Amino acid sequence: MSFLGSIGHLMAGSGLQEILEQVYASNTVSHMLTGKAISRAARGHMLVDAALNTMLIADVYDCPVQRKEDEDTAEVESMSDNIQTVDEDQQDTDLTHARTLLQ
Repeated sequence: MSFLGSIGHLMAGSGLQEILEQVYASNTVSHMLTGKAISRAARGHMLVDAALNTMLIADVYDCPVQRKEDEDTAEVESMSDNIQTVDEDQQDTDLTHARTLLQ
């Protein structure tokens, strides 16, 4: 417990808190960095370690790291092609029709 709290103290202001907040809630991260949530802190530190090692190895061997945001962007772009927009006249017509049905 004291060891995990010391890591949180030493790494304050380094961005570790912001990285962990991508996975955990901000209140949980404060508990993790003070050494109160031991199992979550251990898992969170291992996740950060794995991510940093992946970035380091990718840089050393000059190979790109596949990023989740690239996959998400492609998925959103493919989904946006299927979205149908409704003009205001059609929307007003549908709303009027719905009101008549409810009366």
